[in-house]
Amino acid sequence: MATTFEDIENLALVTIQDYKLDKLYAQSQDDFSTFLAGLVVRAVPLFTNCNKSLDYSLATKSFTSDFNVFEKDILATLFIQIWLERVQQNLTQISSTMTPSDSKRTGVSQLVKERQYLIDVAREKNSQKMCDYSINTINFANWGNGIFY
Repeated sequence: MATTFEDIENLALVTIQDYKLDKLYAQSQDDFSTFLAGLVVRAVPLFTNCNKSLDYSLATKSFTSDFNVFEKDILATLFIQIWLERVQQNLTQISSTMTPSDSKRTGVSQLVKERQYLIDVAREKNSQKMCDYSINTINFANWGNGIFY
């Protein structure tokens, strides 16, 4: 059975707590689902070394492949990375409209730095997960015999 976007979204939403997402869900579950599907679609090209097809259908909001738990986890953490980048962009826009005295009182510049650090950590963790995923799929017996592909 093909993996649905909802499978990936649910894994990611266990980690994410965002009042704006909660508000969107309360207003319209269809808009909420469409928004989350956009984050999944943005995460797909970041999973550069997936052994299965990453083709998907927006009509059914599902992938053509049936992903295992590791592949779902990688897509979910990439989803979170995209969400963090979106939140960071919003903070950057807020800080650019503030006066210097406003930013001193609210500490927005420090908050922007902390969020950027979180994004960098998320990218590193995602890269490590994808490396671990690749290592687990290598046939070392073939490598020993000089067969690399």
